[in-house]
Amino acid sequence: CFDPSNYAASTNAAGGTPGQQNSVHDVTADVTAPSVNSLSVVSSTQLRLTFSESMDTGTLIPANFALQGGISVSSVILENNFGTSILLNLGAAFQTGFTRTLDISNIQDCSGNVLTTQENFLMGSTPTASELLVTEIMATPAPTNGLPEREYFEIYNNSNEVMDLGKVIFKDDNGTYRLSSFNLQPNDYIIITSASSAPLFAAYGNVMGVNSFPTLTIEDRVRLENTSAELIFEVNYNKSFYQNDTKDDGGYSMEMINLNPSCFDDANWSASTSAVGGTPGAQNSVFDNSVDNTAPSVLS
Repeated sequence: CFDPSNYAASTNAAGGTPGQQNSVHDVTADVTAPSVNSLSVVSSTQLRLTFSESMDTGTLIPANFALQGGISVSSVILENNFGTSILLNLGAAFQTGFTRTLDISNIQDCSGNVLTTQENFLMGSTPTASELLVTEIMATPAPTNGLPEREYFEIYNNSNEVMDLGKVIFKDDNGTYRLSSFNLQPNDYIIITSASSAPLFAAYGNVMGVNSFPTLTIEDRVRLENTSAELIFEVNYNKSFYQNDTKDDGGYSMEMINLNPSCFDDANWSASTSAVGGTPGAQNSVFDNSVDNTAPSVLS
């Protein structure tokens, strides 16, 4: 292929070799197979592939690509004349939220070296009701007991799918904020805090900094919606969520007790029992998923 990789700056001391064999002349045969530089998801029906070198475009045909699970490639679009970047249009949308595998077979570079390989990719799902939970809120971090003296809340993936936080809107009483794209694994946590505070929480697990992060007052709400404005989860909290008069003045977070209760009410929250005042990015110190078998009673 007469592509850019077949050219180089002259190594001649005079700067060039006009009328002579080039200083970089090399007729060594290319016996190295090409490789995939990247595989990215454009949408649930389109993928982008880039290769390490120019390709024999005659081998970049739909029959040489397929998704495991029975989805075929309907067409291949060259993004340049050398085939180093292509788009694969799929015959059907793949299921999001799970790792998928693309089979590549019998494609060749310009020297006929064959590439047969498999590449994994992932596109996070759009969360729906209760698939993401707000499981911890640090509204009054001062005086600190060991944690960074910064406000945060924690999101837990309560589903069996990978969720894309870029499809989540966070609201409180002060405003609306779009979260950045991040694939949150099932049963995993992420700390949401201000952009300036994010480095302070890096040691505690997944963390996302939000520009213009609001002040979490002692009486506030944290509401999560998806990009279709559907409610994912909401908690309207106040000082009673601590259930502890000695901890509700600061330095302790409010933690959710049971992640799968029948009701997400204030009785399902408590002040953290952690010595440092909270458990950002980890299972809550008050965690208890026991089934409630106690009948209610009339208080008055």
